[in-house]
Parts: sequence; C-alpha cells; structure tokens
Amino acid sequence: MLSASDTPPPPKDAAPLAGLSRSIADFLLYSLEQGFALNAKALRERARAHFFDASEILEAVYVELESDEWPWRGQTADVLAQRILVSEALLDLQAPIDEDELWYLDDETLASYKTQHESYLFSLSTMPVWKPPSVRGHAWLHSARSSVPSLESVSDIATWLNVSRDEWDGATNASKYRLRVHRKPSGKLRLLEIPPEPKRVLQRRLLHRLLDHVAPHEAAHGFVAGRSVHTHASLHIQQQVVIRLDLADFFANTLAARVFLLFRALGFVAHVANALTALCTTSQSRVSLRGALGAEYLNGNRYDIYSVNHLPQGAPSSPALANLCAHSLDVRLTAIAGQFGAIYTRYADDIVISGSGEIAARPRKFITLAREIIADEGWRLNPDKTRIMRNTGRQSFTGLVVNERVNVARDEFDRIKAAVHRATRDDVPHVLGLLSWLKQSSPERAAKLRQKLLARNDLTDVRSASKTR
Repeated sequence: MLSASDTPPPPKDAAPLAGLSRSIADFLLYSLEQGFALNAKALRERARAHFFDASEILEAVYVELESDEWPWRGQTADVLAQRILVSEALLDLQAPIDEDELWYLDDETLASYKTQHESYLFSLSTMPVWKPPSVRGHAWLHSARSSVPSLESVSDIATWLNVSRDEWDGATNASKYRLRVHRKPSGKLRLLEIPPEPKRVLQRRLLHRLLDHVAPHEAAHGFVAGRSVHTHASLHIQQQVVIRLDLADFFANTLAARVFLLFRALGFVAHVANALTALCTTSQSRVSLRGALGAEYLNGNRYDIYSVNHLPQGAPSSPALANLCAHSLDVRLTAIAGQFGAIYTRYADDIVISGSGEIAARPRKFITLAREIIADEGWRLNPDKTRIMRNTGRQSFTGLVVNERVNVARDEFDRIKAAVHRATRDDVPHVLGLLSWLKQSSPERAAKLRQKLLARNDLTDVRSASKTR
C-alpha cells in the first residue's frame, strides 16, 4: 500500500478544500465498503444528496481515480484525501485567475468573475463534512444512552413498564386500532389510528420513561417541551423570503424499520428493540382502510402506505418517535440552509426556511436540494403545499404571520372568533384552549374574546367553565 509520501504535495492554496477532499474520500470508501454501485448514474444520484453543488466535482474525481494506475481502492481515507486534493478537478478550482488571459474583459466584469470564483470556492470549502450514516445519524444518541435501561428480554420490558408478562402479552396482542377520519379545512382527510387502551397505557409509559429524556434536534419545535408553533415562527420574522415545505403523510411514512434502528442506536439488543417497535407501530388491512375512508380510499393509492408497519398518528408515543427518527433529516437540512445563509426549523411535518441574500436569490435551487435530502431520508414532499413567500406579500404558516412580528393570520383569528360566538357550555373548555393559543401572540384580543365567551355562557371564571363537563 502506498503511503502519504508517495502522493504529490498539494499546492499552497489548497487548504480551503481539504475538508471537501476528505469528505469525498470518506464517501467513496464507504460506498465501496457497503457495496454501493459507483457507475456514473448511481454516483450522481447519491452524490447530489450529500454534496449538492459539488456533485459534478466528485464525479470528475472518481473518473480520474478510475483512469489512474494508482490503487486508490486500497488506501486509507487520509492518503486518498491527499490524492484527491491534487486531482485536476480540484486543481482547476484552486488555480489563480490569470488576468493576462482575461484581457478582453472590462474592469467591472473581471471583478465580478473573481468574486464568483472566490464565492464558489468558499461555498465548497465550508460544505458540511460528510460522515457515514451510522455516525451522522446516531452520534447524538450517545449522551442519551445513560437514560436507557438495561433490558435483555421481553420480560424485562414488562417489569420496567410495571406490568406482568401476561399483561404485556395481552396489551401487545390487542393490535386492532380504531380508525377515525378527520376532514381538514382543505377538504382532504386525515386518518387517525387510535390504539386500544392497554397498548396506549404502555406507549405512554415508554414516552415518559424513555423518549421524553432523549432530546430531539434543536430545529424541531413540534411536540417538544418549551417549544411551540410560536417559537417555530419567531425565528422567521422580518426575512426577505420564507419557504414552506410539507412532508406528506409524516407519521405513515415513518416506517417501523426506522423506529427499530432508532431503538438499536439507543443501545437495546435486537429482540428488545423489535418488541418496542412492535409496541409503537402498526399496519392496517385494506378492508379496514376501505371501511374507514370509503370512496376516498378507492380514489388512488395514497393510503397504501398504511398497509406497511408505521407510526400511527394517534398513539401517544408517535410524536416523540417521529421527531427522533427525523434527527438526521434535521441535521442535513440545517446544514444546507446554513450554506444558503438561511434558518431552518420544523414543526412536525411543517418545514420552514427563511433568510435573505442567497436563499432569496435561489429559493428553487434550495427546494431542489431539500427534496433530494428528504427523499434520501425516506420521506417525500407534498408539492401542493410548497410555498415561496416574499416580504412583499403575506408570509404565513401554521396559522401565524411573520412579516414584522409573530401574529395570528386573519383567517385563523376569524375562525377562533366564530368559535367563541357559537360555543355552547360543552364547547367552552375547547374554545378556551384556542384562546390560550391566541394569547401567545395577541394577548389583548384573546382577553376580549375570553370575556365574551364567558359572558355568553353565563360563566364567571375558568373554574366554573371546567365544571360544565
């Protein structure tokens, strides 16, 4: 095997691309180790998801290595990275601009040429370092393993959750979920899968004893203590452009295989991870789906995903598990948003990116890259909900407007106001919840509507409202 001394020394100005060359080396060696195809088409598809604008450079490096007599496949990552650093693909980027060859350009055009060249070189040098998925996806879980109990068998799980083995078997075998259909304001249907009570009790205990102690990514604001749609929105105020993306069928597309890998990454042995996965996931028969959805089920194959084991929307453990399973997605989208000088946050399936400068100039380029990352992570975008919102118009998502400050959207406020006017005593606790949400951004309007709600129902305070049930 060749050593580092057998490769040519890199040029003096190559330092900015050292990280990129090492990332390419790691990527190629990992692909070989995993047996991934490295033909031109396969390489381009996998490289785009990891290297974005540099995918063509990676392909050029690979072609050069393949045509070289140097045995790159047997080298260490450090040695291969040094060889890549002096490849023609990277040397072309590092080469200084020869102004004698650009004599025909005026001063302004030449200055622009230099700026673009240096900007591109800088964007490549600051690209997030690629790591194998096992490292990129699970290193953050190491600190959480102190909260993970040592469980060696299914009986250990039952004891940990304070049930007998017979109670565990009875709860986990009660696999029939109740399906409830909720019609969204758009007219489309949301399918809720409600677990049987014995299983729901165990799922809730798992949530409080384990999942609540594993921190999701800082960009996740849904189902996280201390975060909300308001904290989600507050990071995107007064931006030149706000991009909204939506993950289609977020829970249903979080498959059991991903949940199993999460439990394994937390340190559980395989059969324990498998039992916990079975506790938290489900699948539905075509008969059940057709009975719940009716004609909606027959009008396409959107609901076929429910026939595969997935996280049920309606189980208490699903939101936390979905957040944790999306950690790698959050890491990658945060990184690429940073390359565009933008901010990324996610509230469940609602993804928002905002900023000025590069993201405002190339929003569709970002969306293309984000879509590739999302697909690579196992989810997919709902193209009907993709929005590019400039500050010349209303910038809103999750019922909030963020142009100048976080404020409730007019149509959302009108909906709450209408709920106040038509509320009966039985509706009061629910409407008070809506007003509590409104209070976070519009305390004065919430207070007026609250007084009107109580007065219309002859109630004096919240305590008397709670007694109506």
